[in-house]
Amino acid sequence: LWDIWYSKRKPDPFGLNLPAGLPLMHPFAEPKFTPTRKSKTDPPLPGKWVSDHQAQATHITFEATRAIQVHLSKKTIALIDTKWECGVDSSGMVFLADEAATPASSRYARKSDIILGQKPPWFDKKIFRDAAEVMWGSGPRVPLEFPPQIIAKGTETYLALFHEVTSMELAEFQRVYL
Repeated sequence: LWDIWYSKRKPDPFGLNLPAGLPLMHPFAEPKFTPTRKSKTDPPLPGKWVSDHQAQATHITFEATRAIQVHLSKKTIALIDTKWECGVDSSGMVFLADEAATPASSRYARKSDIILGQKPPWFDKKIFRDAAEVMWGSGPRVPLEFPPQIIAKGTETYLALFHEVTSMELAEFQRVYL
């Protein structure tokens, strides 16, 4: 949202009507709804239209985001942004689909690293994204094989985030819950 529209003063495609001059990392009391159509480019959809036509999906995603934020309020990390994918089954029931609140579908940062006007060090897939950008350069975006040090750093980040969210090491979580 910030990089694509707000910082470039482009028209707001979601109908958020944010005031001018908000700094990067400005906290909001409520989650902001920025729906897109699932495709290679994920074009934006007007939030009001989606809320009106997909009220149950909108409600589910807001409630899920709030639940995560409540859980993380006691932790040292913050959920900055997340994506939700919803589906509808044959009976018309709306459900969350795909991954939810993972470091691949969300943006996390340590609360202590959040400074208004600055991008924090991200605590998510940004490690892999940055490495991919360097490896691709100006060439085609082909599948990549990451070097061991990038895989190790990404794994370390994902496991640290997992521990922070669950207060458990992955092996312990697996023994207890799987």
